[in-house]
Amino acid sequence: MAGPTYPAEDGPRWSAIPHAGVAATLLVFLGCTQTSVEPVAVASIAISPERFTTLVSDEMPLSLEIRDLDGNPLSRPDVVWSSLNPAVATVTSEGVVQAVSPGQVLITAKVEGAVGTAQATIEARPETRLSPGSLDLSGTAGSGAIQAAIRVTNQGGGTLDDLSVRVTEGGDWIDATLAGGKAPTDLNLSVRPNSLSPGTYRGRVEVRSDHGSRTATINLQVRPKPQDPDEKDDSGSDDSGNTGNSGNSDDEDPAKPSKLEAEEDGQSRIDLEWE
Repeated sequence: MAGPTYPAEDGPRWSAIPHAGVAATLLVFLGCTQTSVEPVAVASIAISPERFTTLVSDEMPLSLEIRDLDGNPLSRPDVVWSSLNPAVATVTSEGVVQAVSPGQVLITAKVEGAVGTAQATIEARPETRLSPGSLDLSGTAGSGAIQAAIRVTNQGGGTLDDLSVRVTEGGDWIDATLAGGKAPTDLNLSVRPNSLSPGTYRGRVEVRSDHGSRTATINLQVRPKPQDPDEKDDSGSDDSGNTGNSGNSDDEDPAKPSKLEAEEDGQSRIDLEWE
């Protein structure tokens, strides 16, 4: 808004400048001050879980609880994670532990001067062991079932459970069952030679879990059924090869003596006479 004008006798006309707007602008400028916000000091860091056990090749995410001097929770994106033994386990910038090999390791999280720690134990993965790994059995054709057992144990770390079994070879003459679904337990076998002809047979039984499988080999020797001693062949000979003829043969051993019986003085006498 222009100010009032004043006439001049011989010169140009002048307008008054409004000083109120300039003064207000100057006051606003002088009233603005620059301030800085200092971050709240970190008093403590807690890692959760503080102690844990995991298996090789597994991952474990960790969480943080950061608090100030008054015990109030803080959110700080500048956390530095580290592992004191990367050969056992490493940790990502997000706090995820990656298990590498069996052992123990300390995981740390740092913000400013505050440090939080967690103790990690890394175990080997469960591994199935069959003892013995193979069986050699024998039986007679037509005989009853043969009972045998194989021990199932965990030779790794952790827990070996959710076990199952199946016959992958020889299913027509092998029955296999597990005494329990968690190691240690027994693999019970029932082998039936009565359904087989004489010969050599091989079967395979597989024990499975979420961590892999193991296979046991069953070797079976089936013997012929023995002949009944009372049975004779068509030639009239028995199992010993002797014929039913009690008389002497022309093919007798020349060194074999013959028996001659005679009566002498009312008594029997046996003379051996070499032919």
